[in-house]
Amino acid sequence: MVAKNNSFYKMDMLLLSALRIKDCYGYEMVKLIYDLSKGLVKIKEGTMYPILYSLLKNEYISSYDIVAGRKIRVYYHLEEKGRLYLEDIISDYQTMIDGINHVIDYKEGE
Repeated sequence: MVAKNNSFYKMDMLLLSALRIKDCYGYEMVKLIYDLSKGLVKIKEGTMYPILYSLLKNEYISSYDIVAGRKIRVYYHLEEKGRLYLEDIISDYQTMIDGINHVIDYKEGE
């Protein structure tokens, strides 16, 4: 199991999952996650960027610039190392959810 702070662990999983769909710039990633979660997950850009920088440092993602009009947008791309990390944290997350469900579904006498 990956030993990580749960909130960063979930954020890693969300951001990498968005990048598994397509390369995105920051606001686009926030909007994609919001839309796919049917409005249930709203990430603040100020929370997202330190995690993106950590993912970059660990070489799970890479970045490249695209000029759009007068702006330079930094796009993020999921690397193979990040795909493997994502598979690991999804597996850990699903195991944790299974354990939680066992606890909350427990009925005395079973």
